[in-house]
Amino acid sequence: MYKKTFRIISFVILLFTGYQIFLNFISEDKVSFENTIKIFKTSFKLHPFQQIFIIIFILLIIEFFGFIFNLPKRKKIEADKLLTDLKKRDENKKQVYNKILNENISYLESRKQPWQRINGDFHKIIVRDINDKKFPEIGDWLKLETFDLKDDGIEFFERCNIIGFDIYFDENFKWDAFHNQEKLKKGTYSKSLKPYCIGFIPYENILHVDWSKDDRNSCITIFCQFKYATRILHPYKEFRYYIERGNFLTKLEDTDKRNFKAVNWGASHLLYLTKCLFRKIIIALNI
Repeated sequence: MYKKTFRIISFVILLFTGYQIFLNFISEDKVSFENTIKIFKTSFKLHPFQQIFIIIFILLIIEFFGFIFNLPKRKKIEADKLLTDLKKRDENKKQVYNKILNENISYLESRKQPWQRINGDFHKIIVRDINDKKFPEIGDWLKLETFDLKDDGIEFFERCNIIGFDIYFDENFKWDAFHNQEKLKKGTYSKSLKPYCIGFIPYENILHVDWSKDDRNSCITIFCQFKYATRILHPYKEFRYYIERGNFLTKLEDTDKRNFKAVNWGASHLLYLTKCLFRKIIIALNI
């Protein structure tokens, strides 16, 4: 309670002080406390857009100094979160590997079909949102087929493998995925054989594993959060594409994708940062 009150009072004082400094700065009279009071009484004769600009400018200054002063604390919080995620990842990985991985089949033997390393009882797994209350009716859960176990997470066959899609390469060996009912864009393309679209869930995103099989599907259940979205929420942190090359699978890198664009500091990114700024201010004031 006291912390919230202090934040609000500090915010009001900083806002008032910065606003008055600006008014004294543009005033033709000598700067003084009396003039400050006098100017404040007449300050609202300014154009509304000027007032809005001034307030936004002051908020940016406040946020900047707040970021500088809180930087060591933020770095510690980020480091603690990273250590927590790494610990959680290693614990989940050990548990999953011990139960799901078939150690009788080596990695080299399964380079072309990695799902061969999965124990028979775990080829199909229920992935369910931790807040889902509709199971086994239609809700935030998926019955997925296991593709492979990686050092950083679990890979599952995505439904695109059933519905249908193709990987094409252009004359510059750049790749792209074209799903059903999508037309190829102009250009010269060569089609790849046996592509795979894979959904990836990191170990640290796994909140709980129910190793007892459910009555309807006879599958274990992995609980996580459906926090990622395309058209609907899903549990995958990313989608990966593989193709067969000889006797092994090759993962297609995003940097080799057609029309790949690196992150830039364009107008859309600045707009996103501005939204984050105001969101932080609202959270800080607990509005």
